[in-house]
Amino acid sequence: MEENFLIENTKQLLSDLKDRYSAIEKQSNKEELTENLEKINNELKQENIWQNAEASSKLLKNQKEIKLKLENLNNWKSILDDTDVAIELGDENLIKESFENLKILEKDFDKFDLENMLNGEYDKNDAI
Repeated sequence: MEENFLIENTKQLLSDLKDRYSAIEKQSNKEELTENLEKINNELKQENIWQNAEASSKLLKNQKEIKLKLENLNNWKSILDDTDVAIELGDENLIKESFENLKILEKDFDKFDLENMLNGEYDKNDAI
């Protein structure tokens, strides 16, 4: 009985998080991020970019941010896919582990949503 409860809860949470992931992926525009990363990488290959410390620093910062976003998207997708496999296999231990990973993923999505709400022009400044 407890196993069925775990499976059903995992399936429900997985479904909810898949919907959220789809929205996040669309909002993040993964294709555009990948294209921007490629442009930045090409710019960083130019010798003259390193003569301008401010410009190269800005590019490196943008590169790091984009890489992190893409890494998060890929990791989140892997967690969702792994959970699908665990449910298909019906392995109780894998399902328990997947459920725990989904709970962490849910918190990651909440953090992502909050950061995006605070992503306005002045939100990086202090309130005072």
